Amino acid sequence: MNYSSNPPECLCSHLTNFALIMKNNNAPADLALSVVSDIGCVLSILGLFATIIIHVEDRDLRRRRPTKILLNVCGNLLIAYLIFVVGVDHPEAKNACIAVTYLLHYFFLTTWFWMSVYSYDMYMCLVKVFRGNEKNFLQWCSLIAYGCPLIIASITVGVTVGYLDKMPKATNLCGDVIDPLTKSTYHASNLCWLHGSSLYVGFLVPMTVCFLFNFAIFVVVLKEIIDKNNKVEVSSMKRTVKQNMIFAVTMTSIMGLTWVFGYLLLLSDNQAYLTAMSWLFALFNSLQGVGLFVMTAMRRPRFRKLWSRPASALGASQALSMFRGTDTIRDDHSTATTDINHKQLAQD
Repeated sequence: MNYSSNPPECLCSHLTNFALIMKNNNAPADLALSVVSDIGCVLSILGLFATIIIHVEDRDLRRRRPTKILLNVCGNLLIAYLIFVVGVDHPEAKNACIAVTYLLHYFFLTTWFWMSVYSYDMYMCLVKVFRGNEKNFLQWCSLIAYGCPLIIASITVGVTVGYLDKMPKATNLCGDVIDPLTKSTYHASNLCWLHGSSLYVGFLVPMTVCFLFNFAIFVVVLKEIIDKNNKVEVSSMKRTVKQNMIFAVTMTSIMGLTWVFGYLLLLSDNQAYLTAMSWLFALFNSLQGVGLFVMTAMRRPRFRKLWSRPASALGASQALSMFRGTDTIRDDHSTATTDINHKQLAQD
């Protein structure tokens, strides 16, 4: 119930869409958007699972450091999607809802931290040409990427559920008295996800740090690739605009840059604007797992060979031609198809 309007509006509390991750107050109750978000999340779950299987099955590929980082990104995002689909719209069970909120908070943060690790690794391989101890590097990255989110998520739930919710007049993390109709300063009353200051301080602030870090590296790396390409004198060795575009889209998927629509969502409370931004955010980010699958697994030469046989038997070989011969870079370590070998990209 929205008591701020006159007359009061009755809002559906079980129309959850992926845009609620960024903003859950004044969110449009759109059934179509909710359905599309659920479908996108399910497709992403399948895509991420397939991506993990394909990379783990390839013995040579799974030994590479970039692949190990990618698997952490996919694994954490897969768990986050699963929790979102299964548990986000069940706020009636208090303790279970707190647990769902905590796990969602933690795994979305670990996903972001691992996306930043991927960005840093790409930067060090392509720009700084880093040659260090791979084992120690991954150990430190794992400690940071799993440890920092654990600290942030634990402090958030501890301060809100363990302290603020027990005060006579519940306040948020900024000290403001919350709406007396709101049951918790930790999660929203209509879904199991952070709200208010818990959302802004506990999730959006660390996510923004990761986002800005990833965006800065995206710009630097893309500039490095273009500059090196311009220095290549042999035209047959030059990367095409199409290859650069594919590489940019791949980086955008892995670095989480499509979440920019979530920030745009925060700029206004106009319902038409919120609806438009909610659709853009939900479409791009509920399907992030699909994007990762297409750009890092489906375009791999070995995967194309695997599924081209049954497809050609069905007369679909022509449809597969769009994937064959799209890259002029070496087959097994293609940058444009994102075999996720950063060093190969620098050489090409």
